[in-house]
Amino acid sequence: MMGTTFVMMFAVAADGWTIHTEAALTAELQAACTRAVPARKPVLLGFSAPWCLDCKVLHKLETDPKVAAELKNWERVVTDVGRFERHAPLLRTFGGDRIAWWAALQPTEKDCTQPVTTWKRLRTGGIEPASGKTVQSADDLVQWLVDARTKGATPASIP
Repeated sequence: MMGTTFVMMFAVAADGWTIHTEAALTAELQAACTRAVPARKPVLLGFSAPWCLDCKVLHKLETDPKVAAELKNWERVVTDVGRFERHAPLLRTFGGDRIAWWAALQPTEKDCTQPVTTWKRLRTGGIEPASGKTVQSADDLVQWLVDARTKGATPASIP
C-alpha cells in the first residue's frame, strides 16, 4: 500500500524526468529545505520537460565536471512541467514564462514548513543554452550558479 501511494505522488519517467503532483513537489521541496538549512546550501528549483530542447541541452551541461562540482553546493529539485499543464502557477510566480527556468532560493529553518513562494529568492531566470538567448555554456552555467549563491538577490536578478 505504501508503495502504491508513493507511485501516485510522483513518477520518474524512463528518461529521468520527474513528474510531481502538487503534494509531492511540496514534500520534496520541504525535504530539500531541511537538508539545505543545516548544510548552509541554497535550493535550486528547476522547471523542465523532456520535449524541451533547452532542457535537454541543460541536462547534458549538468554533467560537465565544472557544473557538477558547483551543483554539489546546492540542494536541487527539478520538476517536469509537461506542456505547462503542471506547476504553471508556480513557474509564473517565479517569473517563468518559458523553460528551462531556475529559481535559486535561500530558505531559513522556519521556511521549511512554509510555501516555497515565501522563501528568499536569490536569482531566477531562463536557462536557454540551445536557444542562444541566455546561458549557453558550462562556464556560463557555473557563473550563473556562483553569482546566485554568493551574491544573493539583486534587483536585476529577480523579475
